[in-house]
Amino acid sequence: MKFGQMCFRGKDINEENLYFGVIPDILRVAKDLHLPVINIHYWMLGQPGLIQGDGVHPNVKGQAFMAKVVAAKLKKVWGTIK
Repeated sequence: MKFGQMCFRGKDINEENLYFGVIPDILRVAKDLHLPVINIHYWMLGQPGLIQGDGVHPNVKGQAFMAKVVAAKLKKVWGTIK
């Protein structure tokens, strides 16, 4: 089974599928492979104006926000990032 098939199970991306399909699948795969996960969805909740009109993809502000979250998390793990 391909990763996308496992996550989406042939369904649209929406909050329910994220919470009960995509995110648990990602966490399970990461655990099996001993990989860390940065749950961007968690950090974007309650942050208005970060998502495009399709309700799924980040806009420019959302992309910048995501980059800051990822950089902050990586700094904790790896130290200084230039």
